[in-house]
Amino acid sequence: MSLIRTHTYIKYARINLQEAEAALAESRPERCASKVSHAHTALLKAIAAALPTVRKDFFKMTDKELLRHVSDLSDREDTAMEIVSSLSRAKSACREHEFEDSDLGSAGAALSAAGTAFSLIHDLFKT
Repeated sequence: MSLIRTHTYIKYARINLQEAEAALAESRPERCASKVSHAHTALLKAIAAALPTVRKDFFKMTDKELLRHVSDLSDREDTAMEIVSSLSRAKSACREHEFEDSDLGSAGAALSAAGTAFSLIHDLFKT
């Protein structure tokens, strides 16, 4: 497991989530959605870095396939399910919504889902 790369991607995710929070506070939902999307990407890359023997593209995996791999990292099935669910919610919220100026609620929901995924993934790799 490449913990240095994993921790680097987790750091990138944290930075993007902080920038998404700032954008939401400034009522810029489009920027928030963009930063949530970047955080989602960084979190998937962190998982991929922790599983270097998996050759399949993590961005093309179904939730079921991703759950199987995340379960390899977590000793608790419910934690793995929550990680995959949060990542899926964040991804869906960013793709399905054209964040208009008045749509701060959707941007906040996407940020919340990504924040949950971040916390859980961060806890997996605490050293």
